[in-house]
Order: sequence, then structure tokens, then C-alpha cells
Amino acid sequence: LLITGGELRLKNTGQGGKGISCDQNIQIEGGDIYIITTGAMYGTSTNNRPGGGMWGGNNSSSSNSVSPKGIKGDQNVTISGGNIYVRTSGTNAEGIESKTTLSFTGGNTAVSAYDDGLNANKAINVSGGRVFSASNGAGDGIDSNGSISVTGGVMIGIASTIGSEEGIDLENSTFTISNATVISIGGGMRGGMGSRYNGHYVSTSVNGEAGSCVALTDGQTPLLVFRLPRTCNGTNLLMSTPSLSTGSYQLISNATAKGGTYWMNLLEGATSVSGGSSLTVQAN
Repeated sequence: LLITGGELRLKNTGQGGKGISCDQNIQIEGGDIYIITTGAMYGTSTNNRPGGGMWGGNNSSSSNSVSPKGIKGDQNVTISGGNIYVRTSGTNAEGIESKTTLSFTGGNTAVSAYDDGLNANKAINVSGGRVFSASNGAGDGIDSNGSISVTGGVMIGIASTIGSEEGIDLENSTFTISNATVISIGGGMRGGMGSRYNGHYVSTSVNGEAGSCVALTDGQTPLLVFRLPRTCNGTNLLMSTPSLSTGSYQLISNATAKGGTYWMNLLEGATSVSGGSSLTVQAN
């Protein structure tokens, strides 16, 4: 499936329904794509979150269940341009899934899903563009069953408030961060701290009211400013930006920011931050 331009507005209300589904590669190079699914999972599952596995339910799973998805590719899914907006609200519904590798090289992608916002079996790679993905039900913001590499652009993952889901989650593989803006909010391991990291990042916890800003500064200049979509009380936070290196920085919560423009709660080009409370953090 190749999409190079135009406008698509897709809505699926059925159980297990998909906005876009392809059994081969999906390539999106341009255009404006709006996808909504409202249906819940089709069939039954004995491992349906939050009742299965580590959540205390039956570890077995059923083969007669189908989950809704905004975009589903059985092979590679690559987004290199355009504006993609996906919202899935039914139980177990995911945003964008690749059965192999999910790649972003450009464009703007924003996902709000009940379950995982982004999911890939092998790898998630971001080398350009902007990616925002949030779980508003019971899932990870971004979930790779293999590695994650962010070597350019923006990646933002917001976890569900249920259980120990992660803003950005990966299996026992490598999370590479280089010359990119990365934000992970939520989870029990501070953005997957049990995994191996390659790059500079700050990992801490944050307290802040919904709608207020959390800002990472070098003591004078705002390096990364993000407006919290929900109230955080000791919520795990991981941040990285191209200018980050090892050393001490200031994390300001409940801050007020000036200048710049917002894209999906990320304030780009902020000129100053004020107010709030400041905490000294160490960058790895």
C-alpha cells in the first residue's frame, strides 16, 4: 500500500475493525490521514488486559480474538511524510502496528489508543519527523518487541495510568538515542530502565498539574519543554534532546513557559521558563 498525497478520513465502528490493513508493506509518503476506530475486541481472550499474566489473570490466550487497530501492516510500515492522526477507543484497540519494523523518517504522526499506541514485533526506528503516541486505556505509549532507535526527529510516548505500562517500552534489546528529542512518561521502570541504553538521557520522576509545563534547562536556557497532558504524582519521566550531554541539569515542574509554538504538547522554540519548583538532575 502506497499513499503519496490527498486526504483520507476513515472510521470503523465494528468489533476488531481496522482503519487501514495490509498484508504486505505500507508506505505513507504524504497526504492527510484521519483514522478513528470505536469498536472493541472481537471474540474472547483469556489473557485480556488487565486480567492476564502479571496482572493476575490466566496466562493462556485465545486464538479466536481480533483487536481493533488504526493501521495494521503484516510487514514493514514506513511513514516518511504527511500528517497522520489515529484515535482508537474500544477495549484492546491499538494505534499503529507492524508485524515486522515500524519506521518514521518524516511527517507528523499523532496517536491516541486504548491499548498500545505504536507496536512492532522487531523494531521501531525514528530518524526524522515527529511522533506522538499515548495510551489512554491499558497499554504502552510505544512498544517494541525488539529494539528502538531514535536518531533524529521527535518521539514522545505517554503510558496508560493502569498497571506498570511504559511510555516507551522495549524488550531486552537496545534503545539508541542520538540527535533526537525523546520523552517517555509513565511506567514502573522509568521508560524501560531494565533495557540497555545507548545515548544521553535524563531519567527521574515528576510531579505536576495537568496543563502545566515540565522543562529541562541548563540553568539558563530551556532545552526541552513539555506540557503535561495529565496530572503526574511521582510519575517516571525520561527526556533527551540533541544538546544533552553528561552532567547536571535543572528540571522545573509546574513551570510557565514563554515563546515557541506547540505541537502535541511539545513546546518548540521556548525562550524562557519561570515559576514552579526546580530539581537538579544528572544526565547519563
